[in-house]
Amino acid sequence: MFGDHAIYHDGWIASTKVMRPPWVVTAPVSKDPASFPYELYDVVHDWTQFNNVADKYPDKVKEMDKLWEEAQKYQVLPLDASTATRFVAPRPSLSAGRTTFTWSGEITGTPNGGAPSILDSSYHYTAEVDIPQGGGEGMIVTQGGRFDGYGFYMLKGKPVFLWNLFNLERARWEGPEALSPGKHTLEFDFKYNGMGLGTLAYNSAAGVGQGGTGTLKVDGKCVIRKGRNSGLQNYQHASNSIRPNIAQLAEPGARKHDVDSCAHSRSTILSLSRFPWRQRSSQ
Repeated sequence: MFGDHAIYHDGWIASTKVMRPPWVVTAPVSKDPASFPYELYDVVHDWTQFNNVADKYPDKVKEMDKLWEEAQKYQVLPLDASTATRFVAPRPSLSAGRTTFTWSGEITGTPNGGAPSILDSSYHYTAEVDIPQGGGEGMIVTQGGRFDGYGFYMLKGKPVFLWNLFNLERARWEGPEALSPGKHTLEFDFKYNGMGLGTLAYNSAAGVGQGGTGTLKVDGKCVIRKGRNSGLQNYQHASNSIRPNIAQLAEPGARKHDVDSCAHSRSTILSLSRFPWRQRSSQ
């Protein structure tokens, strides 16, 4: 990891010195991990690897380093010491390059690798719902788990959008009134203040973990708008799954957010067909 490497042979292990703390993901990196200095340990007599004997046995260090030719043979080289830039490097993915995601019905979960990510970005949800007599409640779409994630749902007849940050904080947008029976269109629009994950490609975390402004609308009318300074979107969801109901999702567009307007603006769009809300219990 981070270009650190080691090799074991016949009771000896040569491992490179840790050149930077693993939690410093945007620090300058070496372009040549092969230049990292070795530490040498005789694990037959020093199995805890307490005494570094590289200076005492320089020839053994050279011998162990020579064994790294096997790495070239099996296409392990060159090693990559980058972190942030590697996180955003393109990989084979079901969602790569896609602008539309469609679910044909209720599902139990889609792994993050096959689902769109709204982390550190703007997005817009639209849900067409049919509220039964007596009110309705239930989940429209959710991603995450016990410790973090988001949910767009109905509770006691009111629409709610919520972000959970490790249970340390829960940012919540809730409609002030219960919806009347019948068809309604619910929307939640979030305008992100940062530049997004793309800054990681330049070894900078400046674009992640920023705040934004969320707007909840019912039938085209803004019912609540409030901003969040930072910290909600810079963590991966704990459960690694998304659970939507009949959803269609498009990638974010680029448009400056006007916090004084409830007008629809381009962003990530999630539209949900009429959801069969369960009857809310009177208890």
